[in-house]
Amino acid sequence: YDGLTDENGKIVISIHKTWSNAPREIVVSVSKSSAHIDHEFECNSLPCTQRSAMLNPLTFDNKMTFTDVSTEPFIGNVFIDDTQHDAMPFGCPLAGVQVCLIDHVHHTSLGCSITDETGYYSVPVAIGLNVYPVASYANHTFTRISHASVRNSQGSITTVDNSGKELVYDYFTIDENSDWRVPVHFLDTTSSKVSLAVAGGKCNRTLGNSTVRFSYDTCASSWSKDTTFSEWQTFINMPAHRFHAELVEVTHDAVELGDTITNYLTAVGTLKQDVDMTQEEGQLRWEYHPEPSIFMEIAAATTAPNCSDLVIARDIETEVIITVMEEYYNQLPCTWVEGNVTLHNQLGENKEDTALLVRAKAITEETGELLSRCAESCTLELELESDPDGQTFHSAKVTVPIMTGEPETVATIAGVKYAKPISISMDTGVYAVTKLTPVIVTGQKLISDKFTMDFPEYFPLLILYDPPGGQSYSFYEAAQSSMTIHHQDFAAYNGFYAKANLGINWNVDSAVCVGVGVSACFEAAAYEGTFGAEYNSDHMWADIKSSAN
Repeated sequence: YDGLTDENGKIVISIHKTWSNAPREIVVSVSKSSAHIDHEFECNSLPCTQRSAMLNPLTFDNKMTFTDVSTEPFIGNVFIDDTQHDAMPFGCPLAGVQVCLIDHVHHTSLGCSITDETGYYSVPVAIGLNVYPVASYANHTFTRISHASVRNSQGSITTVDNSGKELVYDYFTIDENSDWRVPVHFLDTTSSKVSLAVAGGKCNRTLGNSTVRFSYDTCASSWSKDTTFSEWQTFINMPAHRFHAELVEVTHDAVELGDTITNYLTAVGTLKQDVDMTQEEGQLRWEYHPEPSIFMEIAAATTAPNCSDLVIARDIETEVIITVMEEYYNQLPCTWVEGNVTLHNQLGENKEDTALLVRAKAITEETGELLSRCAESCTLELELESDPDGQTFHSAKVTVPIMTGEPETVATIAGVKYAKPISISMDTGVYAVTKLTPVIVTGQKLISDKFTMDFPEYFPLLILYDPPGGQSYSFYEAAQSSMTIHHQDFAAYNGFYAKANLGINWNVDSAVCVGVGVSACFEAAAYEGTFGAEYNSDHMWADIKSSAN
């Protein structure tokens, strides 16, 4: 027997046959075919396509139930608004969106699906229901795409959400006449504000015309968006999602920048960044720093009349003031600089010599600390001083108390004779900068514990104490210096054995000194001496030239 169920899904089968009173077994099979649908059935929640029963004569209450559990997929894609382009006319696909089908009568969820990297979702739904789809993703707003290629709704349903707000949904009928292969697409229309900053240092100097390029994972090969702005900061609206951002170019109308800025940002790893605007406004900042400029001041030092060399007396307690700033083209420098500087101070004495003086009680520990401060270099953090309103920093500096030591009688530092060096360096990770400054320390040079002489006033030395900017000069061919050494037990020291008064004649070549003040206006002299037979002039020359005792 073959038959069809009625509109209530029922069919009555009457069997007219003469048989004995013994029960007879019958088997009932069900099947259904529809366009695009392969129907499936269950019996008592188990898959089945047929059932059997034992029938007795003259019984009319035999019942069999088959449940059609056939479903068809409800499919579609979700896209991001404002990313439409030729390769993807609906926009870039959006992954991670939950799409649920809601029963239009009870407003309960019948099933959900999460979109993949192509934005695709598929929710199985039972045949014969009316449903409406709902897309949800981080409180975003979605609209259904209306297009000839997408599925049309069969009507609309009005409902109320938890807050009492009236909601209207288009619903779709799921039956054998619907084609599940026609999709239902959604468009995420949520946007967010993003701050773009391309700044020169902490002071936010404008660098030029900046171009930032955005891209998105699901359409990286086919879509990007460029934004160009001329101030250091701008604000734009973007789809509220996670984007990749790259500073692709900075140009200036008056200065040829080349790849200077992008190379720096590549070196520090910030050229390419990510911004997530899914739930809040985004911020992107590219901060460029040029090579730092280091400035040094020694509080007690004066400038020689040549306007370049620094001069300071020995045994002076003073301060080294280090200031760092960043200089930008055609703009004010930036005085807000963070980081550390390294000071190597050789104006005093080394730690070993200082320790000997402290142990001999020639100086106090406090004086020894000043005398050897940063002699083996020390790292110092820049201190930021803010304006009275506290809104910005007007200087980045560090002040170091020091004490000067003995003069230098031999070395030439950076072209300056008889100078002692002091250097400051700063390493930013991209730039390593060192500023070396020669300083002439004047005063008495300790030749031994019995013998000192003024420096640089020997060999011989003419010092012009003329006013700054003066043009004083002197010419001489010879000079004579006499010295008397009193030595109680006539002992020898440093190769110098003295028994009598001695006079030394210095035969000096012509020298002209013009306005150089205390910066050592002399030439090494040839000399002749008339001494006792036991005096060795070579030793005398070595002793005077040496910085040892």
